[in-house]
Amino acid sequence: MISLRSIPSLREFHVISDPGAELQTVAISPTSNLVAYGGEGGLLAVWQRDTGETIPLRGQGGTGLSLDDVAFSPDGAFLAASISQRVGVDAAATYS
Repeated sequence: MISLRSIPSLREFHVISDPGAELQTVAISPTSNLVAYGGEGGLLAVWQRDTGETIPLRGQGGTGLSLDDVAFSPDGAFLAASISQRVGVDAAATYS
């Protein structure tokens, strides 16, 4: 489970969870509009703050893959993910 909170109040405004996978990594875009997350089974998804929509990008558990890390480029233009030690990069605008 990932708890997103406002600063400085620390008020929780959204919870990200996936009953089918253990969440292991999270990244917030530089504009704070996108939250990429993932974990076991190669799960990778992006949550959009403005719409509240979750966009599944790959995996829903059970694949034997694991999402090692996820990161946005400093300008927020790209999302990179390392899945089972292989790196993929995609344009972040695809999810906005």
